[in-house]
Amino acid sequence: MKLPPIFKHCVATCEPFRYALDAPWREGDTVYATNGWVIVRCPYRPEFGEVPTTDKAPPHHNVWMDPSEFRTHPLDLPELPPPLEPTVRTSTDCPKCEGEGTGECPHCGADTEECDNCDGTGEVKPYDITSEPPRELVVWDQICLNAAIVRALRDLGGTIYPPNRRGQPARFVCPDGCDGLVMPHNPPKDDFDAKLRDCVIVADLRTTDAASPK
Repeated sequence: MKLPPIFKHCVATCEPFRYALDAPWREGDTVYATNGWVIVRCPYRPEFGEVPTTDKAPPHHNVWMDPSEFRTHPLDLPELPPPLEPTVRTSTDCPKCEGEGTGECPHCGADTEECDNCDGTGEVKPYDITSEPPRELVVWDQICLNAAIVRALRDLGGTIYPPNRRGQPARFVCPDGCDGLVMPHNPPKDDFDAKLRDCVIVADLRTTDAASPK
């Protein structure tokens, strides 16, 4: 398959159990892809090559909204900082006992005198622990979107149209004939809420009045 570049941003990295979201699929004269929070479609063209069909496609026909449901003026897509990188730290704490040195009896569940993974020392050879970065968000006055799709669409010359009603998905359009929908997020209320939800605002485009608490 040789699909428009936006498709690679709209598939899941692994195949979920119920629906096949890890690859695009074809239905009639249209090609689709979704990862659960963004969906894209494009009329099939011969240069795409063979696009498989699937009997595990998620239900989606009722999600497509008429263009009149969106605002006529697209969002101003800002230039965003580079994506956050995973953080890596080195630890010697035994991952089985979490550095406590004690184990658990496989029969009664009681603590034993020593962990069989670290021989009761609580330590093992140094190993790296990788933590994925928080979800990055872009906030406008009327909507909050995942920064990953905003970066992709800006790079591809796409446009995003916010919905007329809050809570509805935004619509995006690419110059190559693709269009799609992306689900909005609620922006975090404060730093504590952001930490709790593991997200961060990388571009806050709200006006002072709109961003201030009511």
